[in-house]
Amino acid sequence: MTTIWVLVTGSRQFWRADVVRVAFDAIEADFGWREPGPHTFRLIHRACPPRPVKVPGVGMVQASADWLAHHEAVRRPHWLIVESEPGIVGFPALWEAYRPASGRRGGPAGHIRNAQMVKHLLKQGGPKIVVGFPLLVTKQHPKGTTSGTKGCLKLVGKAGLRWWVAPLDMEIDAEDAA
Repeated sequence: MTTIWVLVTGSRQFWRADVVRVAFDAIEADFGWREPGPHTFRLIHRACPPRPVKVPGVGMVQASADWLAHHEAVRRPHWLIVESEPGIVGFPALWEAYRPASGRRGGPAGHIRNAQMVKHLLKQGGPKIVVGFPLLVTKQHPKGTTSGTKGCLKLVGKAGLRWWVAPLDMEIDAEDAA
């Protein structure tokens, strides 16, 4: 049996469950013809809980790329969720441990967590892919996706890992990630 490792990075405000489903279908189809025999997919994600987000023309939705990926993986019998430690699903950021002295939001916790996820992925044998679920550029988010998603994809590119960005507008390209 082949184990295929899938790392998901994306916005906490990403809400398109249909895009996550299509991405997972594409991963299964891609590896179905590349790797012979039965497959197990192991999902690595940031353990970011959902939050309500107002989407123009849609209304209030629960959003988080990680939460959507987790729930899509649970629906599929051959996908397993990776624990960073026994009993801890995903790789949560330690926000309180790395809070800036000012007490304001931010700090390096998310970037540290992203580096831990990429290091964990690199240690694994077998095929690997990273999928990004960025935000679209909108009035509410004029810069589009967050520095965390872009930063994670840059780490992945520098590590020489295969990555794919869900088919949404994102201002990062292969040159930026290399």
